[in-house]
Amino acid sequence: MDFETMNACCVFLWLFTCLHHTLGLGPCDQVTNVCINGACQNQSCTCNPGFILDPINPLLCNPIPQCNLMPGSPDQQCSNGICLPQPQNGQFSCSCYPGYTPNVANPNICDDVDECLTANTGCTPGLCFNTPGDYVCSGCVTGYILLYGKCEVPMSVPALPKLIYKNPINGGSFMMAYLIDDIFL
Repeated sequence: MDFETMNACCVFLWLFTCLHHTLGLGPCDQVTNVCINGACQNQSCTCNPGFILDPINPLLCNPIPQCNLMPGSPDQQCSNGICLPQPQNGQFSCSCYPGYTPNVANPNICDDVDECLTANTGCTPGLCFNTPGDYVCSGCVTGYILLYGKCEVPMSVPALPKLIYKNPINGGSFMMAYLIDDIFL
């Protein structure tokens, strides 16, 4: 086999330093099946669907890693989650974001969890509204206030100050503090 009878790109698949190439011939001139997982078109490899051109070897088309697909594309994996590649088998798995759960029919899709139906949200006695990946409380009934996203009973009776003695051995000192359930405020 020499460079005159066979395109050198068949011998050295990723090297384009063959004599034919310098004379204006490309890798597809003499051999039609030089592209792996693709086809020769216009003197270069066009990859089959689901494959992408190798950045080092222009005659090799590699499978598109599912985790590298652009978010929002029709082929995107792990919607509302993180794609975790499994290099040992070339597959992937999805880890859903908080507030989402794997779809029963397609585990590559993460569905929103309706926390208002499934969790103790703290919205009661108020209204719970499901939002993508979360929930919002509002409309607390009379006697409750919305505090840190939950309907809470307001502290209606102010705490009474208590006298706290400090270091009584050295002449003593004292301070006034408010205590609720033995916690300084």
